[in-house]
Amino acid sequence: MKKTLKISFLSCSALALIACGGSLDSINSKVAEDAVKQYEMVKKTGTPAEIYVHASMVTAAYLQAKDDANYKKWHEIQLKAAKKAGM
Repeated sequence: MKKTLKISFLSCSALALIACGGSLDSINSKVAEDAVKQYEMVKKTGTPAEIYVHASMVTAAYLQAKDDANYKKWHEIQLKAAKKAGM
């Protein structure tokens, strides 16, 4: 249920940005920035599995944004988080 709410929130945020004249590129960048902020919050107190999930979300956000440099960076972070989570 929590994941559904997050996805719905991100979708509503994207729709709000479009309504305010935001471009799809700026929307994707904002979603990626928000995902990084969420990751940083979870990294402070989350379990290794939670940290891995959020690293994966950031990686996916940068893939969606077609930001190759940040995608590669976060893919490495995701792989390290997976290892720490025992995956």
